Amino acid sequence: KDDLFVKEQPYVPLLGGILEIECKVILGQMTREDADLALKPADAPKVSAEEKEADKVYGLGLVLLERGMKDKAIEKFKQVLTIDPTYCKVRLQLGHLYLGDNKVDEAKAEFDYVLKCDPQSHEAKVGMGTVFGIQGDFDKAIELLTSSLTLNPKAELAYYELGKVY
Repeated sequence: KDDLFVKEQPYVPLLGGILEIECKVILGQMTREDADLALKPADAPKVSAEEKEADKVYGLGLVLLERGMKDKAIEKFKQVLTIDPTYCKVRLQLGHLYLGDNKVDEAKAEFDYVLKCDPQSHEAKVGMGTVFGIQGDFDKAIELLTSSLTLNPKAELAYYELGKVY
């Protein structure tokens, strides 16, 4: 609507990218040819062995998390950081897991790192807003949570956390 495109596809980054490209084609923002090139680039840069290993371990961590094995998933996510310390997706997962375990300082460090990688990360803004709400810095919490709602106005968690802060 009005050339505004919002998506949220947690836990399945590849599908989220495909979904975004297909929606742009449907909305007329991208041609089918450009979409095909984006989905299957001929000259894609080679992925290093470390990146492949980090992706594999991250995927395993997500499976463990999905199956309710949170502690083992956290171990795998930390293993990803030993392979690639700049892996932002795993830091986002760890931030949310730390929040769930009431490890606020650890969560804050992870969300802070993600916001440095991607200042427009809706999920990191919600996480950091939640952290500030827990710490009693309500003005910063409100600022981050409302900013996240600008990026994704249908994010239930952001509204929930904003309600708690108010």
